[in-house]
Amino acid sequence: MKRFFKHLFLMAVATAACFTLIAQPASAAKLFLEFAEQRQEVGVGENIHLELFFDSRKQNINTIQGKIFFSSETVSLERISQENSILSYWVEPPQAKDTGEIVFSGVAPGGFNEPKGLVLSLDFLAQKEGIAHIGIGDVRVLLNDGKGTELETISSEIKLLIDPKKTGQINDAQKPVAAIPDDSTAPEPFVPVISRHEELFDGKWFVSFYARDIHYGIGHYEIFESRKLIDFEQASEENASWIESESPHLLQDQSLQSYVYVKAVDGAGNERIATVLPRETNSFLHHYNYMAIFAIIIIALLMVFIFVYKNRSKISKPE
Repeated sequence: MKRFFKHLFLMAVATAACFTLIAQPASAAKLFLEFAEQRQEVGVGENIHLELFFDSRKQNINTIQGKIFFSSETVSLERISQENSILSYWVEPPQAKDTGEIVFSGVAPGGFNEPKGLVLSLDFLAQKEGIAHIGIGDVRVLLNDGKGTELETISSEIKLLIDPKKTGQINDAQKPVAAIPDDSTAPEPFVPVISRHEELFDGKWFVSFYARDIHYGIGHYEIFESRKLIDFEQASEENASWIESESPHLLQDQSLQSYVYVKAVDGAGNERIATVLPRETNSFLHHYNYMAIFAIIIIALLMVFIFVYKNRSKISKPE
C-alpha cells in the first residue's frame, strides 16, 4: 500500500508540472528552482542542493526580488550561497527571516537578458519523513529601461518525497561546521568594488563585496573610510573606527577621496582586510604624503646644489 501511494505521488507531481508548463505565458520571464540530483525522492539525512535560476525570455532586466518558501517541518536550511550570481549588488542579501522563509533582493548592473542565469544556491537537509515543498513567491522583476518597469514573471515549486530509508546516514560533508578543528586561516582574498546604480541609495556611491571562507564561513563584515593610507599589517587598528555592515554599503565620503577598507571576519574570528584606493585625486590633503616626500627631495637636491656651488667658489678664488 505504501508503495502504491508513493507511485501515486510521483504521478501527481509529474502531471502538475505538465499543467504548469502548459499554463505559462510565452512572453513571461521565469524564476525557477532545479534539484541537482534531478530526483523526486530523497532519504532522511540526505543533502538537497538546489539552484535558483532566472530566464529573462530575452528581456533586459536589472532587479530581482522575492521569497523562497520551504517546509521547515521536513527540511532545514543549511547554507545559502551568492557565488557566481547574476546579481552583483544585494539590496537585501538572501537570508532566512522567519521559519520556512528566505527573503532576497538584488541588482544586476548593466542588465541581464540570458535564458538561464544563476541567482542563488541553496542547501537543505532532509530531516523528517513526509513531503517537502520548496517554492518561490512574492516575485518582483524590474526591467533595465531606466523607468523601473515591472516584468511579468512566473515561478515554480519543487516537491520532494522524503523517505526514512536512510535515517541517520549523514556523511562528513553534511556535518555541522562546528566539528572543524581549530581554524587560524583568514578568509580568502577578495576585491571590493565601488560603483553606483539608480536603483540603490538614490544613485549615490556604494561599495559592494563578497568574501569566502572554506571552514566556518564569513561571520560579518566591517567598513572603515580614511583619507590616509594605512598598512594594517604594520599599524595598530586602535584608531580605526570600524562600522559593521553588509554589502552593498553606502559610502560616507561621496567625493571618493578616501581609502575604503573592508574587513571580512570569519566564524572563528580570523580577519582579512581589503583596500579600495580613492577614485578622485584632486584634493591636496589627500596627497599630503606624496607632497611631503616631493618637498624633502627638492630640499635635498637644493642642499646638494648649494654645497657643490660653495666648493666650486672656494676652488675658483685666486690665492
